[in-house]
Amino acid sequence: MTPRHPSSPMWKPIKSPGVLEEKSAAWKCGGLLVISAVDLMTSPIDKEATTPTWHVSASRLNAVVSDKDIAFVRKSFSMQEAEEDNHEPGRARHLFLAVKQEHRADCECNDTEETFVEPSGHRWKSPASEAGKRRDWMDVLWGTVD
Repeated sequence: MTPRHPSSPMWKPIKSPGVLEEKSAAWKCGGLLVISAVDLMTSPIDKEATTPTWHVSASRLNAVVSDKDIAFVRKSFSMQEAEEDNHEPGRARHLFLAVKQEHRADCECNDTEETFVEPSGHRWKSPASEAGKRRDWMDVLWGTVD
């Protein structure tokens, strides 16, 4: 199973981050960056099954990925049917699409988790009990905490 690739020559391949190098492909178009991979995930239809899922992660240098950007990424990577599912504060937006049609359904987290909206407009979900920990973790990762 291979990661999704863009249909437009506007996208230029770049080196994937080292930890993902063998299982992903990375692309750049202007300031927009995409990492495309195939992840093994629990099926939302059959909780006992693991299913390959295309995962396309979009970020923008020094900015939040806009709705217009994510629409462009969806079209470029043939991810129009993908579910957007973000579980952390920050800038990246994540699209998921089970490879097999029979495993495609909305994630139950849409109904069971709280949605947070950052001042930048970035939307993400988390169980309310974990939101503070997730924010703290991201602050440490991004260097905003001493």
